[in-house]
Amino acid sequence: MVQCTVRGIRAPASGLPCVSPPVRQPDPGRPGEAGVTRSSFVSVTPEELLAGRQRLGLSPEALAAELNLTPGVVLAWESGRIRPSRRAERWLSWRGAMLDRDAALAASGLPECGALREIVAGMQTGPRTQRGEVVLAHMSTCETCLARKRFLAERFPPLPPPPLPPLLVALVWAHRTAERAWRWLRGQRSP
Repeated sequence: MVQCTVRGIRAPASGLPCVSPPVRQPDPGRPGEAGVTRSSFVSVTPEELLAGRQRLGLSPEALAAELNLTPGVVLAWESGRIRPSRRAERWLSWRGAMLDRDAALAASGLPECGALREIVAGMQTGPRTQRGEVVLAHMSTCETCLARKRFLAERFPPLPPPPLPPLLVALVWAHRTAERAWRWLRGQRSP
């Protein structure tokens, strides 16, 4: 099983760094630095960025489009002139992890779920949340989907949430906070 809990450790198949949340590391050697949140994020090298992009089968233009950047920025990352953003590094790491999982499933011999494929193909309209609920309900009861899920759980660490733009992160946080507050208020008022 692949263990990937500390930043800077390279995932074996993707070669990209594992990403974990920032850790609190005060630097008592610097005045006024005690208790400051520091990240132990290890930046990828330009060669690793190039290899990761090529492994994903993306051109500099395609990667730039995925990250909403210009191709010149991607080329500057790969040449080492500028350092990529953490969001871009997390996105590459996440995509590499997804590619590793897809390759493992393809090599496992486990069949794909035809029913899930039909459900997804037939659901082109309707609210996304409703479509997601139907897919999740199927995946929680289908033996094929459960076997594939168990296969991945035995061989890979949990997949981090996909990197989101900062505004979307703030909206998700606000939504979850409001939901927790609403559940707490309803729980307090229940007889």
